Amino acid sequence: MSCIYFIYQMIYSSINKFELISLRNPPKKIAEQRSMETLVKLTVLLFCISISLLGQETKIHSGIRNVELKMTFPSIYFKHKSTDYCLMPYSVDSCLKYIAANIKRLNSYPIWRDSSEIELLTASRILKIKADLNKFTTINKIKFQTMGNKQKISQLTINKSADQKQREYLLSLNSVLDVSGTILQKNKLKKKGHPDRPRIWCFSCWKNHRFSKSYRLHLKKKKEFESKKINI
Repeated sequence: MSCIYFIYQMIYSSINKFELISLRNPPKKIAEQRSMETLVKLTVLLFCISISLLGQETKIHSGIRNVELKMTFPSIYFKHKSTDYCLMPYSVDSCLKYIAANIKRLNSYPIWRDSSEIELLTASRILKIKADLNKFTTINKIKFQTMGNKQKISQLTINKSADQKQREYLLSLNSVLDVSGTILQKNKLKKKGHPDRPRIWCFSCWKNHRFSKSYRLHLKKKKEFESKKINI
């Protein structure tokens, strides 16, 4: 902003000098003065627009370099308005193998499309994924959730990019089977032994007085201590 202000000040001072010269001979210089002012205003406007566009391009480039606009494994991306897979930093087969290996642990299969694409294309992409997935698993009961008109990347962000390759990349981010981060972690319950959970039919539990009041108090304190450790 300081750079723009400096340029504006230079142009403004030159206009003032031009006005002083024109005052000496107003009839001849008035048309030139007006055209000069218009030219200066257009120059400043175009300069501000170019700076703004450059800032938007830089923001998109930094987003692509960072995680927010990157392709994430094991999501499968498609070319814009096509059922062909997009060029990804990992292979499609690696994604399909991962899905096949974790098919019982994945809790959702959301598939996105760009707003300029039709829902029929999403159905064709689902059929393609199912056919390719059959190479790695016999389980064919996957339910895909179509996201409809919802967008991962807004059209505003896509239209800000002036580079055609970058636009195609951003459009591909909107056309994706997004299975990253949808895996369910199975919490295995630790089976409690006789000391923590005495069995009434167990002779050893009776012998070690595990049904006594003092032992029940001991178990209570032990549970409280373990709960405090979890909270910490």
